[in-house]
Amino acid sequence: MFFALALIAGSDLAANFKSDLRGCGIDETRAIVEHDENIEDRETGISGAKAVPDDQMRCIAAAAARRGYFIEFVDPALNGRFAALAAPQMREARRKFARDWLAEHNLLGKLPVYDSNEGLDSFAVRVELFCGFAPHAALQSSGPKTLTIVSSVLRRAPSPEAKVECLLMVFGASDLDSAGVSYGFIGNETYDPPAP
Repeated sequence: MFFALALIAGSDLAANFKSDLRGCGIDETRAIVEHDENIEDRETGISGAKAVPDDQMRCIAAAAARRGYFIEFVDPALNGRFAALAAPQMREARRKFARDWLAEHNLLGKLPVYDSNEGLDSFAVRVELFCGFAPHAALQSSGPKTLTIVSSVLRRAPSPEAKVECLLMVFGASDLDSAGVSYGFIGNETYDPPAP
């Protein structure tokens, strides 16, 4: 999971993405920028099955990490290669962004650190307390390596978005990916109130 397109002004996304592709030697006509109504977000992709050498993929990955967007290739084989090449850069970019955010909010020195010997449930409680939630109110473990943000916390006042942002920043700064822990929630649609 990445904090993605929140870092980019929506109107600049298409221009930046096309510029990045050109800079990496890829024809900008392959750029796909779409708005996904279901998750109220914009998505970037690269069309076509024309071969893309590893150095160009690394260039694209560096641009995506620098700008904070997520890219998928339409062609499954290219996408698999890109995912493998981009993962380390994206993980480091996520970690740096999260640590910078926490430092800016004077929280980095107090960051809960994940220890696999401690167990995920115990870590989750420490993270919840750190971000202003009651224990077991915001996070749920689904097995020994998965944390899910409980969707109902996104509808609770006051300022659930700020607290959820804190959770995501702690996860990113803690580099849970390297420990094999996955985390996230199911889409932005959880911000909507439940149907009557």
